[in-house]
Amino acid sequence: MVLELIEKRFSVRKFKDKKVEDEKIKSILNAGRLAPSWMNSQPWHFIVVDNQDKKDLLKEMCIGQKHVSQASHVIIMVADSLAFNRARFGKILKEGGKDELYIDMVFKNQTLNPALLGDSTLLLRLMEQTTYALAYMTLEAQNQGLGCCVVGAMMNELTCADINFIKIIKEQFQLPEEYFITAVLTVGYIDDEIKIPRKLRKEFDEVVSLNSFGEKYN
Repeated sequence: MVLELIEKRFSVRKFKDKKVEDEKIKSILNAGRLAPSWMNSQPWHFIVVDNQDKKDLLKEMCIGQKHVSQASHVIIMVADSLAFNRARFGKILKEGGKDELYIDMVFKNQTLNPALLGDSTLLLRLMEQTTYALAYMTLEAQNQGLGCCVVGAMMNELTCADINFIKIIKEQFQLPEEYFITAVLTVGYIDDEIKIPRKLRKEFDEVVSLNSFGEKYN
């Protein structure tokens, strides 16, 4: 069933003028909330946008992509750059039943605590984590009979395209300084005129090996 959803899913950039029901949006959000997470850190936050003025602002942030403002809802994926500090990460570890000795070990171990490896490695880990959540959300959108599109081409702290505009975005969405937008997900009912595209992917043997690179998995 899940593989069937994956096979049928495609990026949708044209939606009906029809509002998606709250229960369907909440189901998509819960799929993201329950996604796999490194050390259970869950360094994400989801901002649901259905206000047209704010969707228009996000369209501008996403270099004019029309489906951003036309979608029923836009879900902003936000990463917490302080997710691995002692207060936030330590609290999650403690809630998971870890004792202080274990928590101390985690914070001293660069394999377990990406914050010890500098901003670049921390950014990679945060991007990885939010991508897991996005992937689960796209599948639940498909499961709910909806279309969606992950938008990564945008003006944000990662692209450094327009620092002043980034400040405006953070103010408009009341984002704390330590949070930054990694992607947005447009969600809506698929327009009737859209033709389902053929999914183009590399062949199985091109991307799969058994035990060693290049050894076929028969």
